[in-house]
Amino acid sequence: MNAWMVSSGWALSSGPYTYTIYEVVASNAFAGLWSGAFIAPWDWRRRNKGSIIVGASSVPGDAQELLLGSALLSDPPSPECLIKGTVDRNGERTYHSPGQLSYAQIDMTKKPAERWFCSETEAEATGWRRAAQ
Repeated sequence: MNAWMVSSGWALSSGPYTYTIYEVVASNAFAGLWSGAFIAPWDWRRRNKGSIIVGASSVPGDAQELLLGSALLSDPPSPECLIKGTVDRNGERTYHSPGQLSYAQIDMTKKPAERWFCSETEAEATGWRRAAQ
């Protein structure tokens, strides 16, 4: 089943030599995921300006901006999106709203995993929790 999913382009090979040959077959056929531009899940979690975009025979020029979106911004993407999301050393994802004690001290240019949210609902829907203070 795993080999079929990778060779059909619906999954990626997660380790060296595991299903690499099947992944090459899928990418050469532009099957499944390979028919468009994407960032591998393990790279998505630590995305930044150096993230590699794969897939499609020619990746669109604006693919990085579209796929990474607000993850690369040191300033909010819009005046409504002022909630700061941070990731600590243990991988714990928390969000900070304007008015919270630590909000002003958070520098959004420090780590690539930090991102902006437009609402608490958006932050929580993507797995982030509200900071204690």
